[in-house]
Amino acid sequence: MKNVTKEELLTAIQGRVLVDFYADWCAECVALTPFLEEAEKDCDIPILRFHCDAEREFVMDLGIMSIPALLLFENGKEKARRIGLSTKEEILELTQK
Repeated sequence: MKNVTKEELLTAIQGRVLVDFYADWCAECVALTPFLEEAEKDCDIPILRFHCDAEREFVMDLGIMSIPALLLFENGKEKARRIGLSTKEEILELTQK
């Protein structure tokens, strides 16, 4: 998984991508990481990570009020969202929406 800046994220979401919005201090975010790493092996789209503390206003503009937040983007638009801890299977299911 690649950590991205706001500029990289804005470019990446023009395609189809799953983005993990996280923070280092968030216990659920830390617990989610191994599931994301496993899902990435079986996923046909990129999984990117965005550190919420880097751009708080941008994250709030996306309507993210709780983390971890997984957002699926396609062609610059949000297609699906999942908040909280997810299993590998739930992550893969989200990428199929």
